[in-house]
Amino acid sequence: MQLCCQTFAELNQVVSGLVDLGVEAIEVYRPDHRPEDVRTCMDLAKRYGLLMVGGSDFHGPMGRSRPRVGFSSNRIPYEWLTDLQKCVAGRHADLTD
Repeated sequence: MQLCCQTFAELNQVVSGLVDLGVEAIEVYRPDHRPEDVRTCMDLAKRYGLLMVGGSDFHGPMGRSRPRVGFSSNRIPYEWLTDLQKCVAGRHADLTD
């Protein structure tokens, strides 16, 4: 497994702890994720009710100190964006109550 942990059990424990701390999303798509990593992250998102997101892994403009730039060929489903928008809208509604 290429993710941060050696086994699914370890990764599950890490994600469970992060959820307890308030994490609401997991990065499913990123340039260095293999197909099995994507499936694992999707499974964890479903298990814990997390939003799914993806990134290009862009860490700043060229010319800065050692930026890491990578691109993923995966397309992020549109409903992931709408799920994020609903989450943000809900958070703003909580602030105005």
